[in-house]
Amino acid sequence: MKSHAASAIPYVDGKTGVRVDPLRRASIEASSKGLPWNALVAEIVAHSNWESNDVTVGGHYLAMNIGAVPLRFEAKGPHGFQHVLMPPGSIWLNPEGRPFTHRVTGAMEFGAIVLPATHVNRLLGRHVELRPRCGFEDEVLRCLCRAVLLEMRDGGKKGPPFADALALAISVHLATHHATRQVGVAAESGHVSPERFTRVFEYVEEHLGGILDLEKLASVAGLSASHFGREFKRIVGQTPLAYMMGRRLERARSAIRGSADDCGCGVPTRVCRPTAPYAPVQATLRRHARDLPSARSRSASGSIQRVTQVPFKTPTGARHRLHG
Repeated sequence: MKSHAASAIPYVDGKTGVRVDPLRRASIEASSKGLPWNALVAEIVAHSNWESNDVTVGGHYLAMNIGAVPLRFEAKGPHGFQHVLMPPGSIWLNPEGRPFTHRVTGAMEFGAIVLPATHVNRLLGRHVELRPRCGFEDEVLRCLCRAVLLEMRDGGKKGPPFADALALAISVHLATHHATRQVGVAAESGHVSPERFTRVFEYVEEHLGGILDLEKLASVAGLSASHFGREFKRIVGQTPLAYMMGRRLERARSAIRGSADDCGCGVPTRVCRPTAPYAPVQATLRRHARDLPSARSRSASGSIQRVTQVPFKTPTGARHRLHG
C-alpha cells in the first residue's frame, strides 16, 4: 500500500546526528515498519527529483534498483560530484555511519534494506567492516534482497524467524564478499584476545546499578552470546553472571564500609538480611562487616550486639538459620 508516512529507515544528519527523513516526499510503497522484525528494516520507495546532503544511516544500507530502467544520479565523492549509473537489479552498499550526498533527477524506484552493524557483528561473532560500493552486480545478494522485499510486501507471513534467517544469510554474504578484508564466520571455538573485553568491563562498571544481560554484553564485545559466554569464562575465570554479582557485591561492601566509618557505628541489621537464594552473599557481607574497625572496637566494649541468627526462606520454602 502506497503511503507518504515517515520512512522506517533510520536516516541521520551526518553533521548534527539528528534524525532526518530525506524520503518525506517519497511514496513508500511497502515497509517493514509494522512487522515484528528485529534483525533488519526494509522499504520499497518510489521518488523523483530529490537530494540528500551528508546523510548517514544507522546500519549497513543496501539499496537495489528495482525499476525497469537504469538509475542515473550524482554522488559526491572526494573530488566532487560524479555521475553514477545503476542498471536494473544492481545494488548500492553504504556501510553504517558513512555519510553520503546524492542528487537524483527523474523518477526512481528502489528497495532499501538496513542491517544494524551490532547485529551483524553478533551474528558473525566478530567485527566486520564493509567497503562502500555502488552499482555493482551480485546475483546472490540480489536474490536475498528480493526475498526480503517480497516477504515484506506479503506482510511477513512466514514470521520473524524467516526474516532473521534472511538477515543472517545477507550478513554472511556481505562479510565474505564485500568486507574490507575477506573474512568468514568466526569459529565458535576461536579464542578472543583479553584486550577485546576492555570495553565490556567498562560497560559493566558504567551500568552496574541497572539491568545487564548476556545479549547486551555480547553485542558490546561484537560476539555471539554463546561465544562471548565461553570466552569470558576462559579469560576471566568465571561466568559473566558471577562476575557481575561479584562487582555488585564489592560496590555494596564499599558503600557499607563508607557508611559505617562515617557514622562511627556498626552495620545495620537490615543490610544483612538475606534474600533467598543469595544467602552466601549475606554471609559475606556479615563477615566483612565484622572486620570493620568500628565494629571491632564497639564489639569489644559491649556496646554493639552481633546478629547471630537470621532466618530466611529458600525458594522451596524450607527454613534455615545462619549462625554467626
